Amino acid sequence: MYFKTCLSPFLLSLWLLLGTFVGGYAQSSPSVLQACNTHVHYLNQSVQQGFLLSMRLLAYNKKAKNYLFLNTYQRRGYLQYAAAPLPLLNPAQTPDHPALNAKAQELHHLMREIAETEQALIDYLGADTYLEDDLQRGNRHLREFAQHLEALESRQLDYYRSIQQVYGSQSLPQPGAWERAAQNLQKALDGAEQVLGQSKAYTQNPALSLPQARELAATVASLKNQQTQILQGIPAVGGENPLCPHHQYARMILALERMTQLVEGLKEFRNTAYYHPPYNEILQSYNEAIQHYNRWVGLAPTGTVLLYRNYRAPIFHPKYPQEILPAAEELDYTLLTSMEGLPPVHLIFLVNVSQSMDYTTRLPLFKKSFRHTAGILRAEDRLSLVKYAGKPKAVLKAVSAKEAKAFDALKQLTPKGLLNNEDGWEAAYQLAQRSHKEGYHTRIILITDSFFQLPETTLSRLQAAAEQGIPTSVFDYGTNMDAGAQLSGIAQAGKGNYVKINPASADYYMLQEAKIPLR
Repeated sequence: MYFKTCLSPFLLSLWLLLGTFVGGYAQSSPSVLQACNTHVHYLNQSVQQGFLLSMRLLAYNKKAKNYLFLNTYQRRGYLQYAAAPLPLLNPAQTPDHPALNAKAQELHHLMREIAETEQALIDYLGADTYLEDDLQRGNRHLREFAQHLEALESRQLDYYRSIQQVYGSQSLPQPGAWERAAQNLQKALDGAEQVLGQSKAYTQNPALSLPQARELAATVASLKNQQTQILQGIPAVGGENPLCPHHQYARMILALERMTQLVEGLKEFRNTAYYHPPYNEILQSYNEAIQHYNRWVGLAPTGTVLLYRNYRAPIFHPKYPQEILPAAEELDYTLLTSMEGLPPVHLIFLVNVSQSMDYTTRLPLFKKSFRHTAGILRAEDRLSLVKYAGKPKAVLKAVSAKEAKAFDALKQLTPKGLLNNEDGWEAAYQLAQRSHKEGYHTRIILITDSFFQLPETTLSRLQAAAEQGIPTSVFDYGTNMDAGAQLSGIAQAGKGNYVKINPASADYYMLQEAKIPLR
């Protein structure tokens, strides 16, 4: 999910977070605590670097999306990234802790790779090479950055777990009031971290089950109702005073309550016209809870040894201004010139005819590929067209690929109106059932450029149809990467294929779909 909408307030709070450390709770020797905190400090610095990198990439990506709409004169010198890569951090090194030192070096090596990719992008833009390749190399760099940031978070979490293991290997004295309270707070934060992971997974693949926050909500309610008992023995210093541990405790509870509300609202976002799962808003509430927990830990009296907890970074999904077109030699068309020896097929195209499809690389490109595919299919192969935008309508019903009406029906696909996804898929599915013939391979192929929202009941029917031998594939003619992630989830649920369409490969993949056996 793209986090542009929540970046500013999130980063403002980040600067407050970066002064604190990461960890769990325990009592241990001062030397071990100092070593762990040294590594945690380096870990937090790498989190800061990740945020700064995301800010740079967002600024570049925003301009890159507009690049293709400029004339030749406007394009020259238009794109900029930064004067230099982010400075490399010195990795943490502590005596007698080789395992943690090794983790710090691993993180340092990844940060070096990121800096090298930054320099490559700077050189590419500085030489105006993008004027020659229309950002193809720039898009490759964006993909590299997305992979780097995903790897960065993975290594940061692994690093943090190693710190926990080192600290947890120490003997723990009898816990006091602060340690007992920390145990309760850590339980809630552990639950919040689990829900956060589920929310991230769901955002990246909406075909997964919705994350459940009921258990976390119950834990948070218990903390709220039992605040007096949990904080027994910990003095209060008054009201809204930030130096009061009771105040920081209450603020942590508020942040976790907000997080559970956002998680429970994911289902509503799933069914809206503009699919935008608020993962980074959920993450912001999670990090705010961590912030107040760390402040609470910082108020513990001298001699009480409590480690801080770590923060998490947002998802970065680049918005590619133009998909890289595959080279002609990468697509072997010789395998797609005949249907000989294959069972008959019935391809049901569910076509988005809303106004957004009125581009040469969308609806007209589909019509061209449709004609090409029909020309190679046999007389026994069947074609259907269901258009959807407002009330869905079948304009072609199981007609032979060699009949003239198969081509005439394309004239009825004119872009206008708003979307009605649920009824559109149901119309295609009902047509598939009514026209089913023994021995035919039937496939529904969604043709769209934007989000395809389905309620839980319809999504379940789509999955059931796939189990019955009617898969749903998705051809994405758009450029919205958030929509692409959601459409990919629809294809996974329908046991079909998700294909990002461009002019170089549109004919190939449509005919390939006719020749793919059921999975």
